[in-house]
Amino acid sequence: MGALTNSAKNNGAHITGVMPEKLRNLGIDEGPCSEFIITKGMRERKAKMDELSDAIIALAGGFGTLEEVSEMIVQKQLNYNFKPIVFLNTNNYYEHLVKFFDHIFEEKFAHTDSKKIYYIANTPEEAVRYINNYKSEEINYLKDKIKINL
Repeated sequence: MGALTNSAKNNGAHITGVMPEKLRNLGIDEGPCSEFIITKGMRERKAKMDELSDAIIALAGGFGTLEEVSEMIVQKQLNYNFKPIVFLNTNNYYEHLVKFFDHIFEEKFAHTDSKKIYYIANTPEEAVRYINNYKSEEINYLKDKIKINL
């Protein structure tokens, strides 16, 4: 993240950082952010990032990245947002996750229309092109795709 932030800042980008106070108290550096927001916890951090973002790009990362992008997929699936979601699949980093997603569809734990919720890009240029050409369309799963019996 540091290299990305530094590069963006050096090219004139306005960078807003969002960090929970616990991480800041552990000495995690704010980096070269133009603006920095401290939240009470991780849930508030995700809510703030959702509020501030126009699109989601998941770079290679760990469990936090997976959790955050998974939440955005579910939010979009349930029509809470219609933002473009992109996995930047640098060096096939997300290859196994995409296979797992395919397994979810094969086992019918998600409707195959859910593949429209996210996009797999192999280069940053492809990710930006997808976002620039993105047309928000409502994917309404609650009406026809999900049958819930309680």
